[in-house]
Amino acid sequence: MASSSLPEWLEGFFTCPCGLTCTLSRSEVLAARPDAMLYEGSVPVGQRVQGEPLLVQVALEEGGTAGAEERGVDVVVGYGPGAHVQCSYAGNLLLADHNRLMAPTKNPNRTIFHASSRYSPWRASAAPVLLAHPLTHRFGLQAPLWLRLSSRRAFPHCQGWWGDLACVQSHFLFSLALERQPHPAYVTEKFFLPLLAGSVPIYYGAPDVSAFAPPDSFIDGRAESEESILRRVQAMRSNATAYLGYHAWRRCGVLGGLQHALRVGVDSLPCRLCHRISAMGGRAHVPHPRSDEDAAAAGDGGMSAAFPADAGLSAI
Repeated sequence: MASSSLPEWLEGFFTCPCGLTCTLSRSEVLAARPDAMLYEGSVPVGQRVQGEPLLVQVALEEGGTAGAEERGVDVVVGYGPGAHVQCSYAGNLLLADHNRLMAPTKNPNRTIFHASSRYSPWRASAAPVLLAHPLTHRFGLQAPLWLRLSSRRAFPHCQGWWGDLACVQSHFLFSLALERQPHPAYVTEKFFLPLLAGSVPIYYGAPDVSAFAPPDSFIDGRAESEESILRRVQAMRSNATAYLGYHAWRRCGVLGGLQHALRVGVDSLPCRLCHRISAMGGRAHVPHPRSDEDAAAAGDGGMSAAFPADAGLSAI
């Protein structure tokens, strides 16, 4: 099975507020006659006929929903406004496999955190001055080996780097959050993890990130130069009052766009998706006709008859 943005521990039975009972499972036994099949990346070749499970494309990465309806997809799950069912990277399930230990205090010497497991040309060019600055502590698979080893010694209760990423971030005043691409509405765990862990994001990515964040909770890298950001960061190392201004929103609870991002997070996806599929009539829904180009591609023999589904979905 291809890697999935939907974690394995999201599978299960859900009793939804709308009155439906929903099952999300990769098991052919638990979802013996599903109302929908979930796919990521590619959808099966060939036209779905009425009476067969709906085709659901899960596209939580940038650019994944383009032309979905022309390819015969019935429901698109994505982060953008064009998705039928919106889904963000925010929510409790995002931290379900993370170390919940958080730093009780901040050390001014631990100023900027950055972690990355994959190389991205845009990410490397977005903030080169900040990435190379001595105030930035780099972690993850893209960091030099000696830095990764030193991070384990510095945070013995935060072993590893992914499952304990939020734990390590909580020790730092700021976190350098670089998305893979600056697509609108593409706001990922790069932003939400430090925000929820108590580290102020210095963000480079979606131009509309303010729609997903509490007011005055982050530094927008597009709004000022890297040199200006560094001067501000250095000043706040000795000015706790100014720094705490970025955390003032926490006294009022979840505010602004973060509230909506949490509401449409992965946590609530099964019930919201089941509700959508039920409203469409399930298997009785009339399928979207494929475009001429996709129909021709389906008959060229260059691909297998069907891709394995990531999961089956049943709404009862």
